[in-house]
Amino acid sequence: MVCSDCIGHEHCIDPVTPLDHIKSSRQKCPYTHATCKPCQKLPMLEEEIKRTSQRLKDLLSRHQELRTETNLLHSRIIRDLPVEVLCRIFQAYLSIDSPPATKKKKLHPLTPSRLSSTATPLKFGTVCRTWRQAAWSTPSLWTRIYVELGEDKEPYLHTQYNIIKNWIQRSRSLPIEIYINEKHLIDSEPTPDWVFSLQSDSNCDPRKGCLQVLAQSADRWRDVDLHVRRILVEYLLSQASDVVGGTTHKLCKFVLSSRATTGRDSSDAPQLRPQYKIKPQQLEMLGSESRPGRLANNFDLSGVTYFKSTFWPLRDCVAILSEAPHLLSCHFDSVSESGPPQTLDASEIWHVTHDHIQQLSVSFEYSMRGPVTFDFITTPALREFHCYTRSSRAYRDLSFGAFFERCGFSLTHLTLGVCLESCRPTSLISLLSRVPLLEHLTLHIGYNNEPVMKPFLEHLAATAEDVRRLDGFLPHLEYLTFEGSCSKVPWNIVPHVFGLPSDFGKPGRRPLKSFIASVEAKHYISMKPKGWTRETVSRVRELVDVGATIKFSAIAR
Repeated sequence: MVCSDCIGHEHCIDPVTPLDHIKSSRQKCPYTHATCKPCQKLPMLEEEIKRTSQRLKDLLSRHQELRTETNLLHSRIIRDLPVEVLCRIFQAYLSIDSPPATKKKKLHPLTPSRLSSTATPLKFGTVCRTWRQAAWSTPSLWTRIYVELGEDKEPYLHTQYNIIKNWIQRSRSLPIEIYINEKHLIDSEPTPDWVFSLQSDSNCDPRKGCLQVLAQSADRWRDVDLHVRRILVEYLLSQASDVVGGTTHKLCKFVLSSRATTGRDSSDAPQLRPQYKIKPQQLEMLGSESRPGRLANNFDLSGVTYFKSTFWPLRDCVAILSEAPHLLSCHFDSVSESGPPQTLDASEIWHVTHDHIQQLSVSFEYSMRGPVTFDFITTPALREFHCYTRSSRAYRDLSFGAFFERCGFSLTHLTLGVCLESCRPTSLISLLSRVPLLEHLTLHIGYNNEPVMKPFLEHLAATAEDVRRLDGFLPHLEYLTFEGSCSKVPWNIVPHVFGLPSDFGKPGRRPLKSFIASVEAKHYISMKPKGWTRETVSRVRELVDVGATIKFSAIAR
């Protein structure tokens, strides 16, 4: 404490006390010192104040020690845990889920929030010194990094730069996961690219500093999740290529959701080393503008086992199948046309035989104008097949027959998320007869699909005991699900599909365990399930009592 009447602490009576008086030695008494009684008493009083102030400081220090001792004596069990156990608790507390979702889901449903709001390890350090020491000395707590990039004038970017730098140091030599999100990417009008200048210094643009710090640890990257514009992606990877050098950059997972560079000449974009190759095991390209483009030569897809794309043309999807020979799981969401309708199913131009893929999921955009066919691929090892489209124009009477016959696969999971309004019941039954090993079946039901559902369920009920025959219909089916907008489920037939409750689970019968009808809520508001007679309710209850699952639910869309 500095007195208002003096220059520094050395002129105060005592900096601890609230007295703003100058020491008596600094004042000149106009009287003879021996005759001025106040001047004679002041030095003694000042010494007493100094001793009392020191006594107060000693008491406060002792008080703090006793408080610490009391806290340790009366603390909860967690304060007495060994550091090793405390670190294990910290690790278990960290969320293993993906970054929290935001309300805006235009390009990708998962957008990581700022590092300051997801920094759980930093929150551990604010509890007490013991927790802080334990958290700071546990590298596994610091292997997941969330970064949000905004405008360069935002002050949190400067703080974030220092946090990231210390964060990476605390992870030591462990593999790290990085999640980078640009909040303007989900805005209707993203920030123009000139805001991010390639020639600007990292001290002037903290976003470049954040990316440079992340790139310095590129040799330890395990998972990379980027939701930023293409120019930021290319800058980060160009910095990483300088760190990794001319070697192959192996990653467990690489996710890219970006918008193309706007208002900038491509020749001005950062260049990657030609020999720099990104070789992920899992690859996700989300959005029509997330295709590799100029980065195609820097991707090595020979080791990819999982791939997902959204809003890609069919031509590019086929190209991925040919470039990734070891794919096991592939998901093409919202596939669009890549040319006129007459070239959509040109099998003589596009065709890939893939011997390893076991799971294939394809959904087509509602605007598809031609029939959906699968003449472009042959997958003999396929075990799970899921197809979705709501466009009746894109689907004509179950055009999967040739695909099923050509592949000769042994499907165990099948989802036909297509409108079955124009489908004949015999066609559906004939198609499903080609997959006798099927265990899980999901069918999309439209508003007018009752003429298809009823004959299909009747056929299931009639063939429930024919599973021992070589030509038995779906002898291994265990889970049957109907979903969509139709609420007219023929419930009076459902108990017969399972058979008598006394026969449930007996050998020689179809091992059906579950029947679920999930209807969109908007189609269920004014409708109640029909066909629930007293006899049907009784049979359903008996089946549920012996272990069957029979559900009807309305799902909000």
